[in-house]
Amino acid sequence: MNIYINEQKFTFDKDVKLLEALERFEVSKPFAILLNDEFLPQSDHQFTWLKDNDKIDVVGAIQGG
Repeated sequence: MNIYINEQKFTFDKDVKLLEALERFEVSKPFAILLNDEFLPQSDHQFTWLKDNDKIDVVGAIQGG
């Protein structure tokens, strides 16, 4: 199964949940997730199963001042 995280291709041998894929990508908190161009609430991250060719965009928080 192929998943794209920030346009980078990741291949998994089995079905995978979003959090597992994010661990492989080594995401740093805090962040927001768009799954196939739709915002995904953080409360859904641990329950979301990915499908082949899903597109994940990880958006990190930026502090301003």
